[in-house]
Amino acid sequence: MRRYLLALFSLIACCMLAPSPAAAQGSMPAQEPTRAHFICAHIDDRLERELCETRAVAMPGSGAPTALDTFRPLAMGWTLTSLLLGLLLGLLVWRDARSRPQRPFLVPPVVWGLICLVDPILGLLAYWLIHHSGLATRDRGLVGEQSDHG
Repeated sequence: MRRYLLALFSLIACCMLAPSPAAAQGSMPAQEPTRAHFICAHIDDRLERELCETRAVAMPGSGAPTALDTFRPLAMGWTLTSLLLGLLLGLLVWRDARSRPQRPFLVPPVVWGLICLVDPILGLLAYWLIHHSGLATRDRGLVGEQSDHG
């Protein structure tokens, strides 16, 4: 378990510390034709064309770094973390539910695993409330066992 958590945290740190595309774009000149090249295509003098391209890059909407470019690695890291956490918790909840003889509300272990895969935090909270909390131990005889009335 510790090994999985260490790998998860290492992956989160790598995603969050990765340089953004905007930072990489700012340090290297663009190789492909950009909007600036299109705007300044009619200028024949090399120095004037470079000046025009410099000004065109600074224009809004010209491909200059935006706030979205700045937060994209953070969003990607959060998405990847949520997916990995969902997989990990879904697997652990499925294994725990499979090992239990009682199934409250007749929910099979696969469904509990899928619930935790879709929404890890709420799925784990619901599973814990139904199976491991004081509420589960108080109502164990009413919810978990099938009635022998026939």
